[in-house]
Amino acid sequence: MNLKWILDTIEESIPIGKIRVIGGGARSESWKRILSNILGKVLVVPRNVEEATSMGAAIIAGVGSGLFDFSAARDFVVDVEQIEPLGNEHKQYLRLYDLFKETYFSLRETFEKLAGIKRG
Repeated sequence: MNLKWILDTIEESIPIGKIRVIGGGARSESWKRILSNILGKVLVVPRNVEEATSMGAAIIAGVGSGLFDFSAARDFVVDVEQIEPLGNEHKQYLRLYDLFKETYFSLRETFEKLAGIKRG
């Protein structure tokens, strides 16, 4: 739900289309389905999901050394899966999202007290 909140904040300035997921979570069919439904976005998964961060570092090194520009990243990233949100499930998550935000705001003072305990 926090990821949705962050996404909503970003989309106040720029629209976001598909979202590419990488790392361990991208191996889980359940996690990808839940995330797509919460965000209401199409998720795409690249072929080398485990090596994506290393691939990104290699691309940046190639750009930095002048071997190619960032447009070359398209040649390295090949999406092999696409997960679309399911309308009914997305609507259910939106109701939970509203409750999640309401809960956060009602606990704000408690969070501040907990932070004070940790500092003091």
